[in-house]
Amino acid sequence: MRSTRLIVNRSRLKHNIFEFKAMISPNADIMAVVKANAYGHGMVEIARLSLEYGASWLGVATPEEGALLRNNGITAPILVLGAANDDELGICVKHGLHQAIFDVDQAVELNNIAREMGKTALVHVKVNTGMNRIGISNKECFVELLKVLSECESICADGIFTHFACADDINDTRTEKQIELFEEYLAIAKQMGKSFYHVHACNTAGTLRGLCKNYDMVRLGIGIYGYYPSLDMKPACNGKLLPIARLVTNISAINGISKGDAISYGGIFVADGDMRVATLPVGYADGYDRKLSDVGHVVICGKKARILGRICMDQMMVDVTDIPEAVVGSEAVLMGDVCGCFDADDIAEICGTISYEVLTSLSRRVERVYVTEEE
Repeated sequence: MRSTRLIVNRSRLKHNIFEFKAMISPNADIMAVVKANAYGHGMVEIARLSLEYGASWLGVATPEEGALLRNNGITAPILVLGAANDDELGICVKHGLHQAIFDVDQAVELNNIAREMGKTALVHVKVNTGMNRIGISNKECFVELLKVLSECESICADGIFTHFACADDINDTRTEKQIELFEEYLAIAKQMGKSFYHVHACNTAGTLRGLCKNYDMVRLGIGIYGYYPSLDMKPACNGKLLPIARLVTNISAINGISKGDAISYGGIFVADGDMRVATLPVGYADGYDRKLSDVGHVVICGKKARILGRICMDQMMVDVTDIPEAVVGSEAVLMGDVCGCFDADDIAEICGTISYEVLTSLSRRVERVYVTEEE
């Protein structure tokens, strides 16, 4: 096993899903969004665990991600949340994936593909109510799409959904306007005699705010991994979610350096006295951001060890002068819910980004290790 690894706590994942189950209607389904390698946590295993802990749907970004889950024996309903080209539509049909659809031409092509394969294509209609990314944005076009779908004998349109743009801002009113617009689309569908088995709008932020309780599914992404969509939401929601993973490695070397010695590329750190320096086998190619160079710290033997100089592609150096118990092989925690350690939010603040990017940037060469650690 490589020293650098992401340790994922199954118990915390279960805790987070159970927290969300308590927030929603008993009859509502949970879709665990496992796109982007489950936000860096390992898509296949997180998908399996999420289904075991109460999710009944899975959300992915691309048909290829859905196919990977199918090829690993996962049979639960999977929704492809992003757009798909003609080649990808064939993947959806082959593997029984539900595809987001918002265009008449796309519907016709999907119907043709499904008919040729002797299968039924599964779709959820995507409505754009304010995100302005993908989705049908015109009510006349919506009516036309529903008419075409009703004529497509090889398509089953059993779902409809939208996506919130600003639900993580607890003071923003645009989410309520999005819900109102979505309701208008649902009313049009009802007038046309079209009903959907699955109606969903709430992401993690919307679920935490208790929006859309009358819909029958919520899509949970960042929340099941223990982070909030925005820092403002944590105190507003009583901070009940727990980060499920910690990034760790082990000291690979310890060297003594003298006053005036420089460390790492460019020599931006120069020792002002004798120091004891540990090398860690982790770097920006593992997803540990180079912006943490010379400003971040890790935790070794329960104590903070400052990052010295520039983080390299595969290695980095830290100060263990005041940690005499640190030896080659000692564990270093680089990210996690550990006393004194940065979590993904802390790293994001330093790097000028969000926890989502910090987590999804973790390289696939970082081994994911799944453990059960009760709180």
